[in-house]
Amino acid sequence: MAGPKPLDRDGDGYTDVVDCDDDDPAIHPGALDPFGDDVDQNCDGLDGVDADGDGHILPGDCNDANPDIYPGADDPLGDGIDQDCGGLDGPEPIGDDDDSADDDDSADDDDSATSDDDDSATSDDDESSDD
Repeated sequence: MAGPKPLDRDGDGYTDVVDCDDDDPAIHPGALDPFGDDVDQNCDGLDGVDADGDGHILPGDCNDANPDIYPGADDPLGDGIDQDCGGLDGPEPIGDDDDSADDDDSADDDDSATSDDDDSATSDDDESSDD
């Protein structure tokens, strides 16, 4: 016994099997889908068109012609390509606490060879009685 026959209730040429809103003839696979109206007109699961099929759309996807470039993608340093749409080639800085290029992400990162504010053995700012 065969299942129910697919229906095209809105008459747009797409059956309820692939049409994500079979009550609206303007919504179907391949329909124009402008970004920002909070409606998925082309049934791809997104508001707007994902030209490269990576699951991200403009304006967030900085290159919607390449499926390897999208926000959150791996972005190896040195290839001259910003794969993660962060504005830089390579991973975005983490823990950058002084805006210098030589951040090492340590807790006492002051990037200065002359400053000694980490209470190490050579420091004389530990308020001990040997001052």
